[in-house]
Amino acid sequence: MEQMCEGLRAREYALSKNHSLRNKLVDVQSALSLINDNDVLAIGGTVITRDPYMLIWNIIKAKKRNLTVVRTMFSFEALLFAVSGVAKKFITSWMSIAGPLGISKTLSDVLNREEIELEEWSHMGILNRFLAGSMGIPFIPTYTMIGSDLVKKLPVKYINCPFTGDKLCLVPAINPDVAIIHVQRADEYGNAEILGMPIQDKEIALSAKKVIISAEEIVSNDYIRDKPWRTLIPHFVVDAVVHAPFGAYPTECQGYYEADIDYLSRLATIDKTEGEKGIFNFINDSIYNRDSFYEFINSISSSQIIKRISVMKELMRGE
Repeated sequence: MEQMCEGLRAREYALSKNHSLRNKLVDVQSALSLINDNDVLAIGGTVITRDPYMLIWNIIKAKKRNLTVVRTMFSFEALLFAVSGVAKKFITSWMSIAGPLGISKTLSDVLNREEIELEEWSHMGILNRFLAGSMGIPFIPTYTMIGSDLVKKLPVKYINCPFTGDKLCLVPAINPDVAIIHVQRADEYGNAEILGMPIQDKEIALSAKKVIISAEEIVSNDYIRDKPWRTLIPHFVVDAVVHAPFGAYPTECQGYYEADIDYLSRLATIDKTEGEKGIFNFINDSIYNRDSFYEFINSISSSQIIKRISVMKELMRGE
């Protein structure tokens, strides 16, 4: 298994970064230059909440290779990463096409053939890995997974607590090479606001060596300073900011649009009826044969997108 726990080196790396306020607003190609083949890539959001799909779409389009991809809970992007050849390994606690749409048969087949490695943790186990990474410590002691069969294939250790004598599981930190996170608002310096469930995006950002933020809106620093409690990711850990309206579509972005379950259901149908060949054709049509992410967005009917915006506006009434 790769050594992803940096310990003190993670702190030293974080301290060595340029903490000054400077313009980090770049185009997506410049942002993607921060991601190298063979990197450990962490993805923010969870399942169909704030999936940074504009960045994911461009990673697939750029044909990045041999990435170890880490996410607390994967959605349809794991299927696309697997079939497109981007990923060599997944680290996660759960995978589906999109919550209610169930598990991908195609992805299950790929994993069962061991073409891609899967490292499976409990929900709390992988959360603790990011928490330790964000704190700059090499591990966190926990009760989670003690007695579980999961630990037979995981890089964990056991100790007896020096204070209580209880058996504890030591979960190693994870310090990804790059994290990609979609947010509602950010300024040009990288201060990022998250509305709704923050998931574990703050810890992911603090644990990573490099951070790419995509944002629905780019706002002024004065706007950020006016409501500082909304800023969960500080500028000094961010390396690049990309303006990305609809950057989480077809997943949801609170305050902007609801998840497009109809679109994801069509993908689930292709997965069940056409298998890997059908998914590869889907990738060709929606990614490789498109000049940009926004050409892909424009290929979706405007009424479908307007419906998702309207649903979110109704949900946000009174906010």
